[in-house]
Amino acid sequence: MKCNDSLQEFLETKFQELENKLSNFWGEKTNQNEWLTTSQVAKMCSVSQRTVYNWNVNGTLEPKRISGKILYKRQTIEDMLNNKNC
Repeated sequence: MKCNDSLQEFLETKFQELENKLSNFWGEKTNQNEWLTTSQVAKMCSVSQRTVYNWNVNGTLEPKRISGKILYKRQTIEDMLNNKNC
């Protein structure tokens, strides 16, 4: 299990690096267009992944499915944190 977690973290990091490079390539602001995984959102908000899923279901969050992954804009999550909705 520990090995799978390390692999998942590694892949998420590499995926994020790729997203950042693509954002820079297209001239977008990286911090506003950075994408986060469900586990990253859960950590930022200090909630479980199930809670993040519930936010998807009730419309609190609007995730995007990119390459088969459910992702969230970092700016949206930061806005939630600033408004104490998270």
